[in-house]
Amino acid sequence: MARVLFILKFRDYDYQCGSSYGDGLSSGLFNSARLVVEMLLAAGIDALLVQVHDNNDIDREVFQYKPTHVIIEGLWVVPEKFEILTRLHPTVQWIVRIHSEIPFLAMEGVAMDWIARYVHIAGVTVACNSRRCHRDIGDYLWDVTRAWTRHWELGALPADSHKQIRDHVPLLPNYYPRRRPWWRPRDADDLRIGCFGAIRPLKNQLMQAIAAVTLAESVGKKLRFYMTSRDCEQGGDQVLKNIRSLFRHTRHELVLRPWLPHEDFLGLIDTMDLGMQVSLSESFNIVSADMVSAGLPVVVSSEVAWACPLAQVSPVDSSSIIAGMVRVMDPLLGAIIGFENRRRLEKFSRDSRRRWLEYLGRP
Repeated sequence: MARVLFILKFRDYDYQCGSSYGDGLSSGLFNSARLVVEMLLAAGIDALLVQVHDNNDIDREVFQYKPTHVIIEGLWVVPEKFEILTRLHPTVQWIVRIHSEIPFLAMEGVAMDWIARYVHIAGVTVACNSRRCHRDIGDYLWDVTRAWTRHWELGALPADSHKQIRDHVPLLPNYYPRRRPWWRPRDADDLRIGCFGAIRPLKNQLMQAIAAVTLAESVGKKLRFYMTSRDCEQGGDQVLKNIRSLFRHTRHELVLRPWLPHEDFLGLIDTMDLGMQVSLSESFNIVSADMVSAGLPVVVSSEVAWACPLAQVSPVDSSSIIAGMVRVMDPLLGAIIGFENRRRLEKFSRDSRRRWLEYLGRP
């Protein structure tokens, strides 16, 4: 019987943004892993989620829990550490689970080197949480690893080759539970728009802020633009600097909120009029799932592939974003889009649950 230990790296301070993480638990990555653990537990599979401060704490957690599988969430364990851990725990299957698409990984200087080195260590593999990353990393590792035989036929991999990729690079997507929506439209003089998540250039928050300001002006309301204040990554401090300047020179207001415990965050969503996640790169986007599950109208880019196409807009065209905002806020059309968003999210989660259970040996 599978026994799965999920390990995250504890983050207690963000030096770029100069802010504390508090308990270190409230983050998109933590919530993503927690929801998968809860799904596995409900399916009768032993699973546990822990956070550690660094590579040196992993052995203690594995020794205490005695798992069959260890899921390392994200790229933070140096390959040399796995050479030690696999000797200490030779029966454990180690999986490094990637939560990003290639454009985001391009900003992680160690990504391609570490991924290639991981798969040369017996007992260690790499998993992806999106189909595109699964394809791209699978193709990359096929070239890297001489143990796999590559045969191309009319530009496509034959069936046995796909099986090898699946065995070496499993697809382990995110999971999101079904929730009853409780959001209700507000009738107020202000317009509250939530654009939550880590502040990064590929999250595209500045473009979304400009579109939100334009929409608020067109309807004659003061905009309160809500963002998450704690995470500034990969140049995100410059993004936040520009967004602060944008609001300083307008009559509208930027509201920065720290990461909240998940249930509190869902309560904050209930106070919004609209959600925005028009990113340039996404592999799942749990914030969109939070908004959709709450019933909040949301606009996204096509990077949130599971969302309704009518909720998807161009991330580089403010007029497309504004048109999408108007569309999802329409009482009739918005209700149809919201229903379709929830249906698609539920289908995604059913497929994700099946993949996890198959990988762990449960029918």
